[in-house]
Amino acid sequence: MSDFGAMTTRFSTIWQIRLFYSRKISEIKIEMKFAQILRANLLPIIVRRERWNDIQKRKTLNPSNFENLSIDDEFQFSSN
Repeated sequence: MSDFGAMTTRFSTIWQIRLFYSRKISEIKIEMKFAQILRANLLPIIVRRERWNDIQKRKTLNPSNFENLSIDDEFQFSSN
């Protein structure tokens, strides 16, 4: 009977170890999937934000932006 008890204890321990590692592997897979989702969703936002900043910089540096300024605005701009 003690052999049966030892065998069930060993089986139980092996099962717990497998369950532990399968949970860990599942958690890792979930975390990796979550990271992929975040990367897929955030990267375009970051890129768009950088492009937006570039566009804003180009707009401020573009001489055509000065076409609609009044004489007073030009004078004030040139005096700075």
